[in-house]
Amino acid sequence: MKVCFVGIGSIAKRHIRNLSSLCKAKGIELSIDALRRSVSNASDLPENIHKVYTSAESLPDDYDVIFLTNPTEYHADMLIALHDHARHFFIEKPIASLGTLDKLNGFAFRKDAVYYVAHPLRYTNVI
Repeated sequence: MKVCFVGIGSIAKRHIRNLSSLCKAKGIELSIDALRRSVSNASDLPENIHKVYTSAESLPDDYDVIFLTNPTEYHADMLIALHDHARHFFIEKPIASLGTLDKLNGFAFRKDAVYYVAHPLRYTNVI
């Protein structure tokens, strides 16, 4: 499985740990890349990151899944920019900020793709 994480904050690191553990248990080969602003502080990256890119244009276009775990105000831009780089998308909540939601007007979601928006509160009694 070939995946890319956009942003490597605490939630991305948790997803990377969980995904790595799951793939190892299931015998699935996993390759993880990252897209971030710079590679200057590589010491804060998880050890299983294969390659780090600093521009969306330089990313390969053959990912199984791209995880959008960067700040919310960049989700819409990244989804649009990376739409042809992956089969499926995992998007941390929310899908976009109120100020960037209009960028997704007219966005063509592919019928053969999965766009999963994480929402850990969906199973609580409050919701």
